[in-house]
Amino acid sequence: MIQHFTHRAILTGSVYALPRSPKEASYTCNSLAKGLYGKLFTWIVTRINEALNQENKGTKSRKVIGILDIFGFEANAHNSFEQLCINFANEKLQKYTR
Repeated sequence: MIQHFTHRAILTGSVYALPRSPKEASYTCNSLAKGLYGKLFTWIVTRINEALNQENKGTKSRKVIGILDIFGFEANAHNSFEQLCINFANEKLQKYTR
C-alpha cells in the first residue's frame, strides 16, 4: 500500500510508476484518511438512526441523533477521531443553515 502513496501510476499501454514528492504523498494519505473517516462517520450515524427507529415502525414519529460542535474544542494541541467526527458533522450541518 505504501507504493500507492509514494508513487503514481501512468498507464500508456505499459504501466509506469512515477514517484510523488513527500508533500504529494502526504496529501494523498490525508485525502484517503478524510474519505474513510467521512464514510465511516456517515455509516455510524445511519446505523444509529436506523436502530433508534426500529421501535417506531408503523408510527409517524421518528427519532434521530443530533450532534453539537463545541466551540474551542479544536484548539487542543492533539485532535482525536472524536474531534474529526464533530468537525465533519458540523460541516454537513452547515449546508442546511447557509
